[in-house]
Amino acid sequence: MFKKTISYIICLLCLISINIYAAVKAEVDRDTIYLGESFQLTLHGGQSDAQTPPDIRVLQANFDILSSGQSSQVLISSGKSYTDTLWLFVLSPKHAGNIKIPSISIGNEKTKPITIHVKTNGQANNHNLQPDNRHVFMTSRIIPTSPYVQSQAMYKAIIYYDRNIENPKLSEPHAKNVTFIHLGNDKNYKKVIDGKPYQVYEVNFAMFPQQSGAIKINSPIFVGNVMNNTAGKYFSNMWQPFRISAEDVTLQVKSIPSNAQTNWWLPAKSVSLKDEWSSAPESFTLGTPITRTITIHGENVLANQLPQLMPTQVNGFQIYQDKAETKSTTDGKNIYAIRTEKAAFIPTKTGDYTIPAIKIHWWNTETNKAQVTTIPAKNVHVIASGDTSQSISKPPQALSTPIHVTKTTQSNITKVDKPLSASNTSPFWKDKWFWLANLILLLWIITLIFLWKNSDKIKVTTVKKQPDDKIASLRVTRNAIKHAAQEKNILEFKSNLIILANKTWPHHTCLSLGDVIDRIEDVEAIDALNLLDEQLYRQSEITVDLMALWKKIEKAFIVKKSKTTHEQLPKMY
Repeated sequence: MFKKTISYIICLLCLISINIYAAVKAEVDRDTIYLGESFQLTLHGGQSDAQTPPDIRVLQANFDILSSGQSSQVLISSGKSYTDTLWLFVLSPKHAGNIKIPSISIGNEKTKPITIHVKTNGQANNHNLQPDNRHVFMTSRIIPTSPYVQSQAMYKAIIYYDRNIENPKLSEPHAKNVTFIHLGNDKNYKKVIDGKPYQVYEVNFAMFPQQSGAIKINSPIFVGNVMNNTAGKYFSNMWQPFRISAEDVTLQVKSIPSNAQTNWWLPAKSVSLKDEWSSAPESFTLGTPITRTITIHGENVLANQLPQLMPTQVNGFQIYQDKAETKSTTDGKNIYAIRTEKAAFIPTKTGDYTIPAIKIHWWNTETNKAQVTTIPAKNVHVIASGDTSQSISKPPQALSTPIHVTKTTQSNITKVDKPLSASNTSPFWKDKWFWLANLILLLWIITLIFLWKNSDKIKVTTVKKQPDDKIASLRVTRNAIKHAAQEKNILEFKSNLIILANKTWPHHTCLSLGDVIDRIEDVEAIDALNLLDEQLYRQSEITVDLMALWKKIEKAFIVKKSKTTHEQLPKMY
């Protein structure tokens, strides 16, 4: 009886053992992790239908599935063997808290639920770094935490790791109505936390909030593969995917101060202006253009925040402005913005004029005060073309240093042994030039008498000429065009062409090259002007031969006069 009972017990244990190994089950490599880290879920198929994959849709609500794989193993129990199919998943939780992995169907069977404890990174962000068993984690910092609207703030993403990482990728932080720019110059250094050495990688972003109030800054995402030396009994020395982030932070953005300039709000660390002229701006010549270049530099500001600089109207001048050039650069610590504007100033009247001052109101984020950067006003004098007397305001001063006299070779100098005296000269009536001059005078008098007596027989034709000042003005403008072509100054070349067009067709105002093209008919000239316009639009290095281009279009500015008859109308009655 006893032996029979023992036999029943042994058979029962064998069946239990086989069922234990044959049943489906789920297991994790760790059940406590930090938000942003990953863990491995292994599903055992047991003796179920191995061809049927598990239904993992129930995981997608609370976890990101970073990777998956499949393998098999042969198990032997009580002299019997069977194949156990394994499905491996690397999961990353979507939120903190106690998250339950629900039962997962494998064939006709289900696994038991598992609870995962997900902690936040709050302690790390407060610099109480308690990495525990974490091999990769990330913190963040914001400087300052309460910037002005549209001013620059700094976002630092700091990554700690104690194992090798492959294929690392970091996204930018993101937030609504905030512009982020990676500054470059990332830092790599070492740090010891609780006696444990870590490699630290620091990435800096400049951010510009575009609205005031509280803004939530979502952490960048850091993904890659970390070496897992304790991968478990199924795999060893494998690269384990990870996906981590820092704590999201809130930025308190201040609105524009009440004592700031509201017409154009410009918060910056520094602002400077530079004013340049192609020639001395104190004296202008009527109709001759001078190019003005104004440049504004801003620190901790974007190029699209810089205001327009060049005045559009100045009394006594026509202004032809070119397209502004803007760019933003970085030195790895800050953002720098540059805006450059060019314009041709063409005097239209002689006299004294004032080019007004340019004032840039901005907010100094370092001193927290309003400031003004100014280009002073300029008093200029415009003289007529060819008039140099008006430009002379003072007599020349005496030289402060003696003039160095350069010796001239003796061969270039004719030596005079004696000064000329009256005894060396002859009487004027003995000079042949005296009699020649008198002969010419006599012939001229005879000619006048002849013309007077025959004046009624001579038909005089009067040619009506253009006013002298208009001819001189056209000549000056054409010379200015040739000079600009020789100097390869494409802006002055264009401006003078427009001036010449307005003088050639005074009843049709031309403000651009397009207006000039509409006035001419010569096909070759139109093609040349289109080429010039294309060069100006590209704003690249000048490749057009301006002198050759002028020769093609010069003839288009000669107005053909129509023949006019002056015959009297027949009488009507």
